[in-house]
Amino acid sequence: MHIGKKITNGPNVAVAAVMLIAIIAISGCNFKAGQSLQGNSADGFLAFEDTDYGIKMKYPSTWTKQMVGENGIVVLFISPQENDSDTFTESLNISIQYLGNEPVKIQDYTTSSFVDIASGLPDIATIEGTSVEIPGISGLVANKIIYTATIDGEKMQAINVWIVDSENYGHQITFLSEQKNFDKYIGIVDEMIKSYEITKTSIRQIPFKAPKEEIVQGEDISSGQNTAPGQEQISNSAGQTDIEGDAPVADSQNALELSDPTALLPGKWRAYSKYAYYDAGGSSAMETSSIILLYLNADRSWIYGTGSGNWSVEEITASDWPRWGIEPYNAKYKITLQGWNGASADGPIDQTATGVNFLWAIYDADSQELTAPGQIQMKFGHVPN
Repeated sequence: MHIGKKITNGPNVAVAAVMLIAIIAISGCNFKAGQSLQGNSADGFLAFEDTDYGIKMKYPSTWTKQMVGENGIVVLFISPQENDSDTFTESLNISIQYLGNEPVKIQDYTTSSFVDIASGLPDIATIEGTSVEIPGISGLVANKIIYTATIDGEKMQAINVWIVDSENYGHQITFLSEQKNFDKYIGIVDEMIKSYEITKTSIRQIPFKAPKEEIVQGEDISSGQNTAPGQEQISNSAGQTDIEGDAPVADSQNALELSDPTALLPGKWRAYSKYAYYDAGGSSAMETSSIILLYLNADRSWIYGTGSGNWSVEEITASDWPRWGIEPYNAKYKITLQGWNGASADGPIDQTATGVNFLWAIYDADSQELTAPGQIQMKFGHVPN
């Protein structure tokens, strides 16, 4: 068993859907197609291609590309900081999800997706809804909505584009921006969207990583214990063993040689996944925001949204694993976030000999986050500066 698999007294409940990334946005904005790229001309773009998913896109050479591979999210492109006081980085992500055996119409996919977005943003306001011509999608329809909303007291603006391909996979392109900066990026984002290509027309063999409880394999109901979903072992490029659908596992030969990672942690961290595991049994995927970042500061303070406190690193003890509900694996250190959710959170640091891959915040949730007693496990990945 690995991160994200809570030990309970009864059989687990499968998570029903692949999570869509958190959605965003803000207020009125008029722009013209083809306006200035704000310092990035067409020849200032790099080519991204994923042959497994069968997609291509251009992105600015000054932006950072970050592969995700969780919850249907394929890739995230992150803009550079504008200055030292810039605490928010605009981003564009691509997510793909299988929509089932029954064909889904593009309008139905657009409507249901936007209803989901709007349900979590009470002041959402639509600025524009239209179709967009994308040469590389072979005549498929692409629907685009630009909208605004307030998130954590900040006015935000977003573009969402939806496509349903011939194999009934839903493609979603999401751009997130502070409202005040939206005009600066619209030319770049238009270029990125119009460069999108779907290159596979035959049946895909896409390595989707389902949410951890979506497919329950090897379940033994009589004993109340479950085999973690997707625990087929695969080797990554570093020769380490991963568990399909979970975070990387440190190489067993290197585990005892890992040094204290405290100096590697200061910086920005993005929540990649969030799961609730209920004390009475069962679990559910929860929405994570792609714009609210966890800041681990060099002075050992942390900030996440409206929360703040102090952080520290210690070695994992034998009593930590059962408290987290996780079978021991080759993590040596844990992070503790004092002041998290009015108490504290802690969790393993997924580390190799070359650096830190992910860190986890695991904590008992209160009634404001869950409707029943349970634990929340959040996975964070580093955001490049």
